[in-house]
Amino acid sequence: MLKFTGLSTSAYRKTGFDLLLALEGSTRRAYLDTAADPAPTIGIGFNLRYNLEPVLKAIAGSGWSAALQAKLKAVIDQGYARDETALLNSRLDKVMADWNATRDPGVPKTFAFSSDAEIQTALAALSPRYEAAIDKWLAGIPNSTERAVLFSMAYNAPALLGPKLKAAILAGDRAEAWYEIRYNSNGSGHAGIANRRYVEAEQFKLFAREGMATTAEALDAGRMYAAHREKILSYESRFDADAAGRIKGFSGIDSIFEEYAPAIARLKAAYGITRGMALEELQVASATARNLTGDGTAHDSAANDADLLVGSSHANTLSGGRGDDALVGLAGNDRLDGGAGNDWLNGGAGADRLTGGAGADTFVFRSAAEIGLATRDRITDFEPGRDRIDLSAIDANGPEAGHSFTLLARGKAFTGDAGELRWYTTTANGKAVNIVEGDIDGDKAADFRLDLDGKLALSKGDFLL
Repeated sequence: MLKFTGLSTSAYRKTGFDLLLALEGSTRRAYLDTAADPAPTIGIGFNLRYNLEPVLKAIAGSGWSAALQAKLKAVIDQGYARDETALLNSRLDKVMADWNATRDPGVPKTFAFSSDAEIQTALAALSPRYEAAIDKWLAGIPNSTERAVLFSMAYNAPALLGPKLKAAILAGDRAEAWYEIRYNSNGSGHAGIANRRYVEAEQFKLFAREGMATTAEALDAGRMYAAHREKILSYESRFDADAAGRIKGFSGIDSIFEEYAPAIARLKAAYGITRGMALEELQVASATARNLTGDGTAHDSAANDADLLVGSSHANTLSGGRGDDALVGLAGNDRLDGGAGNDWLNGGAGADRLTGGAGADTFVFRSAAEIGLATRDRITDFEPGRDRIDLSAIDANGPEAGHSFTLLARGKAFTGDAGELRWYTTTANGKAVNIVEGDIDGDKAADFRLDLDGKLALSKGDFLL
């Protein structure tokens, strides 16, 4: 189950009321809505044909009576054209004024809310039906910011509480629940509904803490985006998230790239990615989406060329395409291709095949185990003097921290000193290949071995040691 942002009962009611007030708008006088058969309405969208009793009780207080309600209902049940709001109010006011003059001077002379507090009283009377709808849909959701959003959705249309949103909440997947609210609850494709869903998703929150993501939340956000990328980009090309915030009076509603920026920051730190890389787009592989491509959708632009692609425990194929990309394979025998740009590649565990593509690329290895020995990683297109192999995270003397490798001349054997790096050229399957070996413990035997395709001349400048 999702971890909820708990609220006291009073705070929950206020949060829900304030959200509906912002989304529905509020009128203290009756009006006719825009339906084909215009319905007399008041307050936060209270349809008077169905909700007259709680509205009248809020307006009249102890002066409420069934007889007064019956007289008002007779007015409300008449047919009205869309431009007859003034006529509706004059008839309602006449009933109230007559009642005040002849039956109860404590009853207001007009049919109108006198304050937001009265509107909130009417909402409180109506709330149980929507609270019950939430509990029937999924029991055990506490008073919380998230429940207030679900209340807003149920108030708008109970059918919006669907099976996919329920599954995401049960799985504790905040990112997928956020997606369902923001992008997958506007079947009509209406701009006004899109604005509402943007606000509701913002209140629900992509990350539990505003502006910060845990590693788990960051990975969930990347998996969510990878699974729905085309739909998300298409949706945002039609409905402007920034505009929704301005229209509804909410700050902080941004495009998907700005929304999940905290996830990119968290994963850059977690994986030791170069701080200066301005990564814009995050995708994380899953069991069902194992291969990721940074470019290639109908909505690609220069705004999302710099990709952060993260693999999984499976064998993944990660292709950066244009831009300066960061590719992280994690476990599995992965294939990483940076494409154009100055890319950062880390295969992680498994025997990985790394291709930098055009540009000055950095191949990063954080442990001897990541590189391998008998079964090992391979760089297919290393270009000396342009690309670099980063071994700085591997301590060259295992028992003692803070040591860098010493690069030996081509073909020179290990001497028995801990922390030596040697390289030589050989052939495999009839093709030239350079072998880079490291001896961490000084036993004159390689502790890791890295293959570089081609016959190359390496120097210390090709390594970060």
